[in-house]
Amino acid sequence: MPGIMGGVAAIFVVAGLDVQSQLMAIAITVAIAIGSGWFVGQILALLGTRILPYDDSEEFLDE
Repeated sequence: MPGIMGGVAAIFVVAGLDVQSQLMAIAITVAIAIGSGWFVGQILALLGTRILPYDDSEEFLDE
């Protein structure tokens, strides 16, 4: 989100910026993020889930 907000803000802040190229770069960035997120999600779905969730309470000392 910060990158997208920065890309949109640059349209209004940077003088002489090609707006069409900037919007295209934002769209490509979003498309890559969605596509790679879907791909990794599919891989994780194939690996299955854990039977017991990780419990970090044994990592801490209770005094």
